[in-house]
Order: sequence, then structure tokens, then C-alpha cells
Amino acid sequence: MAGAIPRRGLDMTRDRNHFARSILAASDLSEASDEAVQQAARIARRGGAVFHVVSAYPAPETGLTGATKGPSDAVTSEVQSALLVQLRRILGKDEQPATAEIRFGSPASVILERAREVGAELLVLGVHRGREVQAEFLGTTADKVLRSAEVPCLALRRPVPIPIGCIGVATDFSTAGDRAVDLGMEWGKWLGGNDGEGSARLHVVHVLDPAREAELDECQARLTNNVEAHAAGWASQRSPQITSEILLGSDPATELVGLAQRKEIQLLVVGTHRKSAWQRSNLGSVSSALARRSHSPVLLVPAAAGAVDANALNSDPPAG
Repeated sequence: MAGAIPRRGLDMTRDRNHFARSILAASDLSEASDEAVQQAARIARRGGAVFHVVSAYPAPETGLTGATKGPSDAVTSEVQSALLVQLRRILGKDEQPATAEIRFGSPASVILERAREVGAELLVLGVHRGREVQAEFLGTTADKVLRSAEVPCLALRRPVPIPIGCIGVATDFSTAGDRAVDLGMEWGKWLGGNDGEGSARLHVVHVLDPAREAELDECQARLTNNVEAHAAGWASQRSPQITSEILLGSDPATELVGLAQRKEIQLLVVGTHRKSAWQRSNLGSVSSALARRSHSPVLLVPAAAGAVDANALNSDPPAG
């Protein structure tokens, strides 16, 4: 469709004078969770947030029916001690979390429940490093949390450097894509520069299928308008340095992973769409593929509760 593309009405009601007020890190006492807890502590310190830690373990099973029973006092005490040892080992005395809890049950359900209890606005999870073939399999606790959480989730294979220098954001012009751009700008403000001075660079991209290359100019105009609309919301505050780019490719995840390597992007931000339970188990989403394959940390941003992504380009691959 020719002609100017109108800017979408964006929700700029979020209070940008505050970063996430409450952060929850999930620990299974592994090396990957060491990094998750340390990252949550660093982000909380930089953004002035309160951070919490939860360690979840499956309830032991008994009998042929698979019925569950509560853990023994000895098991509970052992796991609690192990968590305290981990926190003392990896965090300084002044970096300890506001709360650190051990809970038994379905680990993903426990993490999501605890996130609601503490009003978490960010979940931080370590992604276990394994062989590439293992990375393609889903069903882990982290994957289940990433698919179901209603707040942004930071999936770590390596730490996010603070201050952060460059953030890459993928948008498909949907509600989730808009939230990803806005949150990328917010992270650039709070976690970029030194001592709150300066901001990270933000590179916003849209991946267009080569079969739709004829729409390249239209998409570029839409991307430019989208970025300008977001930047306008920061007119009275320090905004990041923003660039934008259209990438041609049939596999958005592959294009984004390659982009992160070429431009030395230290954090990828991508929106995830609200789906049915069946759709959440689909292995084909861009966000899930990025969480599995990206060497850079990935911040997964869900659409607002109840939001409908009717404004996404109809035949583009979804952001998540």
C-alpha cells in the first residue's frame, strides 16, 4: 500500500523515573544459576530495585501411583543450607537478596507463583550450556517459565555487562514489539553509561521475508515512524542513541543471532505473543529459537495482559 504510514498510538504511560522495582532470580544451585543471581543483584543495584531469589525443586514421588509427598525436614534443611552457601559465595555482604526461599513442587509453577507474590517486574534465569543438539530440545524449567511468564524474562547464557554498550531490539510492529522497543530504551537509559550518565546504543530491526521484498520501502517507512514515535516519548528525558535497519531473511532468529555477532550487541530484546497452551508448546517461535540459540543474553518481553497483536504485519513471522 503506497503513501505515508501513520504512527501507531503507543502506550507511554509507563513511569520511566523508575526501573523494575522488584526482580526475581531463579536458582537451582548450578553454575548457570550463579550467573542469574549475580546478574539480578547487579541490575537491582544499578536500577534501585529490590531483588529476590527462589530455588524450586520437584516434590519427591512415592508409590506406584506417582502421588507426591512433602519433603522431609532433613531434605528441606539441606537445600536451604545449600542456597545460603551459594548466596554467600557469589554475592557480597551488602548484595544479599531481600528474600531467598526454597519451595518444592513443579519448578516452573513455583517460580511463576513466587514472581506474582513479590510483584516481580523482571525474571532472571540461567540457561544451561549444553551441546547444540541439546539446546534444540525444550521442556526445561527455564523454557516453561519463558513461555508462560507475564513479565519480561532475561535468559542468560552469559552476563549482561553493566554499563551496557549496545542493545538490539526486534520488532514486528505488534503490541509485543512496541513493548520490546520501549523496554529496550528503558534498559539503555538505566543500564547504559556510567553512574547514570549517558545511555546505551539501541539498534532496532525488523526482519522481512525476501518474498516480500517489494514491500521494503513501506516497511522501512513504518520502522522509521515506529522508532520516532518511541523516541518522542523520551523527549524530556535522556534517550538512547537509536539506529534502525530492515533485515531480509526467511528465518528471523538466524538473522538476529547473526546481527548480534556482527554488531557486537550485548543484549537482544524481543517481544513474545500471548498464545494458547498448544501454541506455547510450538517450537517454531522466534523468541524460543533465540533463547535456545543466541550467545547473547535475550530479554523476552510479553505483550500486555489481554493485548491482541492485531497490528502486526499479517504474513510476517511473529516476534515470539
